[in-house]
Amino acid sequence: MKLFSHFVDHHEKLDMMWLHGFTGTHQTFCQLEALNANLILPDLPGHGKSDSNCAEDYSLSATEAALNALLRPKQKTILAGYSMGARLALSKVMQNQNRFSGLVMISGSPGLQTEPERLNRRARDAELAQFIKEKGLTEFVSYWENLPLFASQKKLNLEVQERIRRERLSQSESGLMHSLAGVGTGSLPSYWDKLSSLSMPVLLITGELDKKFCDIAQKMADLLPNVTYVCVADAGHAVHLEAPEEVSKIINKWLNNHF
Repeated sequence: MKLFSHFVDHHEKLDMMWLHGFTGTHQTFCQLEALNANLILPDLPGHGKSDSNCAEDYSLSATEAALNALLRPKQKTILAGYSMGARLALSKVMQNQNRFSGLVMISGSPGLQTEPERLNRRARDAELAQFIKEKGLTEFVSYWENLPLFASQKKLNLEVQERIRRERLSQSESGLMHSLAGVGTGSLPSYWDKLSSLSMPVLLITGELDKKFCDIAQKMADLLPNVTYVCVADAGHAVHLEAPEEVSKIINKWLNNHF
C-alpha cells in the first residue's frame, strides 16, 4: 500500500515523520509547522487519502513497510506520533533503532502488558468496529468526540472544534474498521520490558488533565535511559491541538538540546 504523505521542507538537516492518531489525518499536525525540522506527514492506513479495501494493508508489518517507503535515504530522521501514532512510532523505532535518531511520543503508551489485557482490548475494538458498521460514521464521530478522553477539547474555539470534527467525518467507515483490527491497542505487542534498551533521545509529552497518560508517561520515564518528559498545564489528551505553541516550543528546545 502506498501512503499519501505531505512534505514540509524547512531546509533543515533533520527530518521528522509525524504519525497521527485514530480518526486523524496528516492535517492534525498543521499547527506544528514551526518546528525546526523538515516534516513528513503521512495519512496512516484507513485514514485520509490512504484508504484500501485489502485487510492485509492494515497489519503492523504492512504499515511499517509503507512508512519505510516515505523515509528519505541517509537523512537523519526523528519518528514522532500522537496516541495511536505514538504507539506505532515506538513500535517502528524498536524494530530498527539504527534508522532513527530520536523519538517523540505525545500521549502515547508502550502497550498493554498482559495477553488477557490485549485480548480484552481486541474484543472492545471489534465491538467499536461493529458500532461503526451498524450506526455509520456520523453517529460514531458524535460518540467518539464526546468520550471523557477528549472532554478538554470542548474548551477549544469553535473553529478548531469544527475542523477536528470535519477531519473525523472525512474518514471511511471501512478504513477505520480495518485500522482497529490491524493496529488497535490490543493488536500491538507490549514494549514495556524493552524501554531500557532504547538509548536514543526520547521526548514524552502529555497534558496534565489526562491523568491516565501522565501516569503512563511517568512510568516510561522511569525506564528510559535518555528521556525528557514534559507535562503541559491545562491540556488534555490531544495536547498538540490544545496547546500547539507550547508543544512546538517544547519540541524545538528538545531538538536544539539533542541534535
